[in-house]
Amino acid sequence: MTDDLFGSSVFGYKISETKDICHLTLQGGWINLRTNFTEEIFAMAMKINEDCISCGACLPECPTESITEGDTIYVIDAATCVECEGHFDEPQCASVCPVECIEKA
Repeated sequence: MTDDLFGSSVFGYKISETKDICHLTLQGGWINLRTNFTEEIFAMAMKINEDCISCGACLPECPTESITEGDTIYVIDAATCVECEGHFDEPQCASVCPVECIEKA
């Protein structure tokens, strides 16, 4: 079972290393379960850099409506961006950007 956890992602966390994944101990009639692994947080999001010309081509392409107009450039909300996973084969915002200013965060 622990072999299945290497490199897998669970609720936005990537398990990068596992060591003795579970420890069960009996203390005072209670069973304590303690997990021991190293977590690596990873972001699944795209980012619009300062080369944005605010053309708006990316705005209607986002299936999660994560793109909004910022003060000077468009902005992608990293909390809701899923890089179009489950919707398209590739991030649609990056594929329509005329100046290629959208990159992986």
